[in-house]
Amino acid sequence: MKKLVLVCIFLFCASCSQKQGTTITVFHAGSLSALFKECKVEFEKQYNCTVLLEASGSIDAVRKITDLHKPCDVIALADVKLFDSLQTYCPYWISFASNEMVLAYTTKSKFAQEIATDWIYALLRYDIACTRSDPLRDPCGYRTLLVWELASQMYNNPNLKKVLALRSPVEYMRPKETDCIALLEAGACDALWIYKSIAVQQNFPYVTLSDRINLSNPKYEQLYKKACVTLSDTKKQYTFCGSTIAYGASIPVNAANTKGAVAFLTYLCGKEGKALIAKHGFSVIEVSSSKWDIMPLELKKVVAGGKRK
Repeated sequence: MKKLVLVCIFLFCASCSQKQGTTITVFHAGSLSALFKECKVEFEKQYNCTVLLEASGSIDAVRKITDLHKPCDVIALADVKLFDSLQTYCPYWISFASNEMVLAYTTKSKFAQEIATDWIYALLRYDIACTRSDPLRDPCGYRTLLVWELASQMYNNPNLKKVLALRSPVEYMRPKETDCIALLEAGACDALWIYKSIAVQQNFPYVTLSDRINLSNPKYEQLYKKACVTLSDTKKQYTFCGSTIAYGASIPVNAANTKGAVAFLTYLCGKEGKALIAKHGFSVIEVSSSKWDIMPLELKKVVAGGKRK
């Protein structure tokens, strides 16, 4: 199996050395930026392709395709559920990594010791300002709201989510999670609701939340589903319910460089890609697919051992 995967990568990436199809355009979630930048460097070292990366909040990435009709070869999102709105464009997706929600801070943060010792007591007791991403543009944003809801349920304190919202006002909200980093580093706020991977990459100290609320453990999937938040913008209403965090990627049906896209995802899901996923603070998972039977043959060889999940 390992030899077959290596052969497939070689054959498909050999096509990248041809005059046409040398560019692979990737729309991706902001939280994947550091990982994908390193993947790009290593991939381009081995194969004569240029990978163009375009980061945004995952919801914004979806809108680039559905509303703006911008072309790409790969789209990678922080929530596989968002592919439900892309079925016309992306009939299948693969999941390749997981994550967990944490509360990050810095050693210079106001009440840093109190946050580290007992984050709930600290946020209830002290005037701590937190930053977060926009829930209408970025999954980390609505996952933050779900963490608050789950925490209120877990600690049997309906008022807790209201206090957490009070400590995380809209003036400290930014379009995507990585945009919040500067606020924390500058001392404009004291803490950041963020993915563990970002905290690891930025060397931020962070509070590890209970698995019952951090959206990381499939064991608590049914518990996560009980938490839902409803939001609205000027166009429509959206409801987001909890689930175990799963990152997904797909190749749109109108991709200009399908062979290059397959090669990139094969690399990402292979041994070297998984090592980079772990290095950047994500949880490595068994790669699975929504519709294994319609995937390109080359991707089937790296998805759950060639079996449908």
